[in-house]
Amino acid sequence: MSRFRPRSHRAGFTLIELLVVIAIIAILVALLLPAVQQARESARRTQCKNNLKQLGLACHNYVDTYKILPSGAYHDTLVTGSTLAYAHRHTWIESLFPFIDQANLYVKLDFAKRTNESPNLALLRDLYIANLTCPSDPDAGLFIGARYSTNWCGPCTTTSERSLGESYAISGGPLNNNTCPIPQSAPNFNCIGTSGQTGGLGSNGGSFQNGAPGMFASGSVGTRFRDCTDGISNTFLIGEQLPVYNSLMLYFNSHLTAATTNVPPNQHLSDTSRCKPLFTAGSDNNASGYRGFEACAGFKSHHAGGVQILFADGSVHFISQNIDYRTYQFLGNKADGNAIGSY
Repeated sequence: MSRFRPRSHRAGFTLIELLVVIAIIAILVALLLPAVQQARESARRTQCKNNLKQLGLACHNYVDTYKILPSGAYHDTLVTGSTLAYAHRHTWIESLFPFIDQANLYVKLDFAKRTNESPNLALLRDLYIANLTCPSDPDAGLFIGARYSTNWCGPCTTTSERSLGESYAISGGPLNNNTCPIPQSAPNFNCIGTSGQTGGLGSNGGSFQNGAPGMFASGSVGTRFRDCTDGISNTFLIGEQLPVYNSLMLYFNSHLTAATTNVPPNQHLSDTSRCKPLFTAGSDNNASGYRGFEACAGFKSHHAGGVQILFADGSVHFISQNIDYRTYQFLGNKADGNAIGSY
């Protein structure tokens, strides 16, 4: 006697059920995505903070060795006043090479020659150092033909060669001229002109031998920690910048390399008419020229709400872009008699 087993049927999803499942998954992804992005930005911000801490450690090791901070740039005094006095000069970052795991490169450099001359050109052109770029900034990296002249691209001889746009700038404090009182009661960016200043503290953006109120100057004047009478725990040393907004602050430019606290943090977000991107990494579309100290030479970042700044004592703090303007000025000046301990 034969047995007949009924044919089994497996029930499947209906189209409506499948659409409901897909919709639920989409909702869960939408809810999860901001948290994932926030976690990624937190990791990037932490890496950026670590980069600043390493630069702080390098500065302290440099001071232990030489008893003074490195100069912002080493200008050629024989051609003062010409563009060649600004371009192709060695910078503060190169001085720190032995203290940021670049000692092998440092010993090959010839500091008696400019950065666009042999052997420096081959060593510095296209040089990329990851720890000098903030992972939150998609534009930080190598830039082709900084500005529209090879005079403004340190290790370059043609406009197709690349120089590093780093994410960190030395603090020159409230650089000003003699018509701009410090601290100002309100921002007045016309106190800092694109053509430089005459007289006053931080004249000419602190370049050449003019010095600056901050811990660094753009030129050949160096600072000792003992010069910081307001206390190294109350004074800026190095902060974040976005090189796409200011060709003057590229890695090997050496002209006006010091950021100014005369411009509030993240000013590029509100002053879009005077401070806007000039070029992008890997391209040469900087036809509009540069934006100088007038509006774009302040500290800025892609971190929401403010910037990370390394203090002279080696600590890193997140400074709100809404910080009181006078307090911000005091923190930039190493010897104004205002030791600000709360910010």
